[in-house]
Amino acid sequence: MHKYEVNRGQTLNILTPFNIKFTDIKTETVVKNDSVILKSEYPNGLYIEITQYNDKIILLSNRELIDNGDGTFTAPAQ
Repeated sequence: MHKYEVNRGQTLNILTPFNIKFTDIKTETVVKNDSVILKSEYPNGLYIEITQYNDKIILLSNRELIDNGDGTFTAPAQ
């Protein structure tokens, strides 16, 4: 898994340019005392798990995200 961490005040925007309907993405949300976890599985096999804490966000992905150099990352289709 590839890990990305964003601290308070920073943003992490993930672009998913492949043509997939939002309703085709399997999602699960888990609420804990100290965090909220959002798990997303795309039909093309991409898996993204975002854990949001009070002071940071940790993102795990089964594919390496492409840094676009402008504050955005692109998730590869394959």
